[in-house]
Amino acid sequence: MDDALNLAHFKALLEQRAAELDRLLEGPEERGQSVELDQSKVGRLSRMDALQQQAMSDAIKERAQRKRVRIRLALKRLQEGEYG
Repeated sequence: MDDALNLAHFKALLEQRAAELDRLLEGPEERGQSVELDQSKVGRLSRMDALQQQAMSDAIKERAQRKRVRIRLALKRLQEGEYG
């Protein structure tokens, strides 16, 4: 009986985390837009900062996508009785 409760608990945690990642990945896309390279509109340092922020945003999104895949696979194993 304890095993069933533990599995239900971990399933709920996994589903909660998957929902959080879904919300993160469905967030505003303006953070991921390309950086304009026209120096007449934006200074060099501002452009470098924007490029760095874009790279960080891309890395965060990629990491969240990988986590979401791993969570979905774990939930599938739970459903099939192969988890744990």
